[in-house]
Amino acid sequence: MNTIFSIKEVTNKIEHFCTYQKRCHEEVVQKLRALKMDPEEIDRIMVHLIPDNFLNEERFTCSFGRGKHRKKHWGKIRIANELKSKRITQTLITIVLKEIYPDEYDATFNALAERHWESIRKEIR
Repeated sequence: MNTIFSIKEVTNKIEHFCTYQKRCHEEVVQKLRALKMDPEEIDRIMVHLIPDNFLNEERFTCSFGRGKHRKKHWGKIRIANELKSKRITQTLITIVLKEIYPDEYDATFNALAERHWESIRKEIR
């Protein structure tokens, strides 16, 4: 059974979706398509979300990049590729990559390399 939601109900759902976690435009559009919204309704909801600051592509990009680097130890190439897959502009990708400081990047690399080296040494023994 398909449930049909009103624009107001979907808008409330999407506001909660965006409040729970920072989202990019592409994620919100996919969610709206999954809710069977037509393109005109999607545009109306998106126009509501942006000025009310539920949706901010720059805020999402910076949070995504910092989080993936610090918590999952992703490198700049992986972060850039993931952001491209989410249709983030190259300008915003460049901004987030500049926020990853060389010292922090090097420290992450060295820690991962050390951990990998130790696992190789254990295999050799």
